Amino acid sequence: MDATPTPADVPPVSPAPSRAPSDATLFLTGAIPHLPDIGTNHRKKRTRADRRRGRQEKEGRNEEPEGRPAPTAPADPHQDRTDRDTARYLNWLSDHPDATADDWADAEAARTRALWPEPAADEELDWRHSYWWVRRRKVYAAMVAAGMSAARLERFTNCGTGATVCVHETTGETCVRATYCHDRWCDPCARAKALAIAENVQSRIEDGRHLHVVLTTRHNTLPLADQIDRIYRHFKKLRKHPLWQAAVTGGCAFLQVHPSHRDGLWHVHLHLVVSGHWLDSRELSAAWLAVTGDSDNVHVSAIADARAAARECSRYAAKPIDAGTIHHADLLAEVMSATTGRHLCLTFGAWRGKRLTHRDPDPDAKFFKPVCRLVELISRAQAGDSWAKHTLDALRRRAHRPTGPPELESFRRTLVPAADCTELGTPTP
Repeated sequence: MDATPTPADVPPVSPAPSRAPSDATLFLTGAIPHLPDIGTNHRKKRTRADRRRGRQEKEGRNEEPEGRPAPTAPADPHQDRTDRDTARYLNWLSDHPDATADDWADAEAARTRALWPEPAADEELDWRHSYWWVRRRKVYAAMVAAGMSAARLERFTNCGTGATVCVHETTGETCVRATYCHDRWCDPCARAKALAIAENVQSRIEDGRHLHVVLTTRHNTLPLADQIDRIYRHFKKLRKHPLWQAAVTGGCAFLQVHPSHRDGLWHVHLHLVVSGHWLDSRELSAAWLAVTGDSDNVHVSAIADARAAARECSRYAAKPIDAGTIHHADLLAEVMSATTGRHLCLTFGAWRGKRLTHRDPDPDAKFFKPVCRLVELISRAQAGDSWAKHTLDALRRRAHRPTGPPELESFRRTLVPAADCTELGTPTP
């Protein structure tokens, strides 16, 4: 056998050579305005029309067949260039496994800045988020603690930006249109999602016999993510049980988690709306115990009020926690981490394939025309304009929130002058 080498026999390790900064790093730091053509692995296959267009460009002519409009330049060349450079950088990251997490975060933030319209003004934030300011700050802190991406945090922060006042051409009805984050932890966006789900569930359970079923797992000390995986796995097995297949034809399930008031452990359970025949609670309890091995806690009741049952269950689909958990930063951050990338509601059986969040397009939407920015309307109302005050009061009455937007005197004034927010023209009484 070879002798064990001594420290004197081991050659010294040469220091790693210093590496020049890459083009992507220079692009992010602003040292170079654009990335070089680094290519991509997802090139679109060239068609016959693409080859013909390339030959025409080489010959100095760019003619299109009769009946087809010629290509036009983008409305904002700078925005188009920003999107193209960001896409190139994302492709470069995909081809370089040595890229760090900071590189990915920088690329995602650059992409969001290219696509997100603009930071929200103070008046726009007050209009949409004034009724939950304190809880919103706690939610944002928990999102940071949970490691949410910079792009998601930026969308959450500027939810409601670009708010525009629109008036119906015929009826004179008013509304506000803006850019929203659609995040499940944003209370206004979650309420809108829950309302859509409630309408779809109610439309399906108004006729026939339907049941409200609750399935609960035994409390344990496992991480919350593992407990959620566990209850989903057990529910999948339950749907294959002979008792379930004989009585249930379809339905939907909603996840809810909150700390137990008895022992402080996570209380993970599913709220179900099922269609079919009656389920005996004792038989279902035995089947659930056979599936889980340690829990027989179930609840079965007939649905008498379709509207109340739909609203009670759908609110869990938008936000899976109770009102008390939001005031505990560590628990809220754990729920966010455990539910990121998961579906909080699902359909099964005859309901499978039905989108619970689907909403039919409003046929009157095309008749609403923009008249001014919300920031300008508030500024004019504060200055004493009678039409602006009347329109603002009508918009406040239209808002579907528990406390509504704040009163006129409670709006914060933005740092942007109102004269700079009149891109859409002057409203007419």
